[in-house]
Amino acid sequence: MAQQVQAKQRELQSKLEAMLASVEDERLRPMRKQGFLAMAKCCDLSDPTAYQQCLQKAQLPEQRASQVVQGELNDFQSRLQRAIATCQDDVKDGSRAASDQISLRHRAEISRGSRRWRANGRITPQAATPTRTARRTSSTRASARSSTRTRACSATSRSASRRVYLVNIQV
Repeated sequence: MAQQVQAKQRELQSKLEAMLASVEDERLRPMRKQGFLAMAKCCDLSDPTAYQQCLQKAQLPEQRASQVVQGELNDFQSRLQRAIATCQDDVKDGSRAASDQISLRHRAEISRGSRRWRANGRITPQAATPTRTARRTSSTRASARSSTRTRACSATSRSASRRVYLVNIQV
């Protein structure tokens, strides 16, 4: 598992370096070149104040572009760190949820066993809504005298998997 994480980290690092090299070659160097050419033209100015302003103005586009790239890298790094923290929390919660789910299954088995003994009916797992229902239905038209009470009890867990067990009890 740790080797897979390190492999993914190396892959991400190499792709990030390739992207930065592409940005440097295609965008930043041409801007830098234009800035240097503009600074060379500034040397023709005789006024020292105008010369300084010209130099600052020539460097401004490249500085802004570098700041944007640096800001985007910082944002990406913070998003990556948040994603890593979220994954670590999910792993911790998953191990807790697994132990909670085992405990819930054990309780459900005990509960189903006692219902089976008391009801002397059959228990069938059914997918249903997570609400609890209790209703009376007639078993068939021919035997309208006996009615069947259907109880649905849902066993819920943190993992949002829900199962409903219908217990048929002859009244």
